[in-house]
Amino acid sequence: MLLGLGVLVQIVVDLWIGGRLLRLAQRTRGLPELGFGACLLLFGGLGIPAAAVARLGPFASDGANQSLLIGALGLENLGSFALFLATWRVFRPNAKWARSLVWIAGGVFLVATPTSGADGGVLYWLGCVFRGLPFFWSALEATRYWGLLRRRRTLGLAEPIVIERMALWALSCSACAFGFVVFIGARLVGMEPTAAPVLLAQSSVALLSGGALWLGFAPPDWYRARFEASAANAPVAERA
Repeated sequence: MLLGLGVLVQIVVDLWIGGRLLRLAQRTRGLPELGFGACLLLFGGLGIPAAAVARLGPFASDGANQSLLIGALGLENLGSFALFLATWRVFRPNAKWARSLVWIAGGVFLVATPTSGADGGVLYWLGCVFRGLPFFWSALEATRYWGLLRRRRTLGLAEPIVIERMALWALSCSACAFGFVVFIGARLVGMEPTAAPVLLAQSSVALLSGGALWLGFAPPDWYRARFEASAANAPVAERA
């Protein structure tokens, strides 16, 4: 239970921030808010705990566990597809390759989900790779854009808190991507996802991801005050 504390923190944060973003999307009708919110809610808030319950096997029949795993990975697939969509629309809206990647991912999820309960099968692994791919992609795009914002900051064209939020989003997605590397690597060497070393690594990256999401999307007053002070102390030319 202690090893799983980080995962529990991430689940709670994903439910909280995901719900906030979906309520925002309801007001703005914006696809980015909808996509990021759906990813957090479906993947982290619902899919991860459902998959954990399925793998821990509290049911009497293997069939029940397999059905629950298919449903859990289906939720994760929907969440990952939502992240594909949001990353495309936010960072690469005019790139044909990005649009093609999104629809290829949708096709993979459509094919892989019904048989994802066959743990270790070809389609299971294909689905697993594509579930992790949008986190790698979003982390790379956010890191690239963070660099652009830092350069714009010197001209007074970017707010410090916006730059920090981009960095935190990149950090959160990077942690999730590393979690996929740990999971896939462990399975390839024959370790179960519930083995203590795997759970410790997953819990650590989940704690990092959840903490970054909290600071990025719902920063406490003491954290926000740092950037307000920075803006107030900026040179007049920069603030202009």
